[in-house]
Amino acid sequence: MWSWYLASRALCLLLLVPESGVLSDITYFGRVLAQSGPSQGLPEYPWPAVALLELPRQLGAADGAPFFLLLPPAFGAPADGA
Repeated sequence: MWSWYLASRALCLLLLVPESGVLSDITYFGRVLAQSGPSQGLPEYPWPAVALLELPRQLGAADGAPFFLLLPPAFGAPADGA
């Protein structure tokens, strides 16, 4: 029984490997907002989206995992993406 469970977890992790590039967008948002601020950074996005992306930074999560973890609640989505 444990072998099936471990095999299924390994398969799930292997399926996530192609998705690792998803965090590059979030890193880009954080980097641009840190350099230019919300008024000049990300002009290609509407201001409500930029305000939501800036919210974690205003709460003290400038970069890294805290910034990544505060974005799903800021957008009102569950962390599992459902």
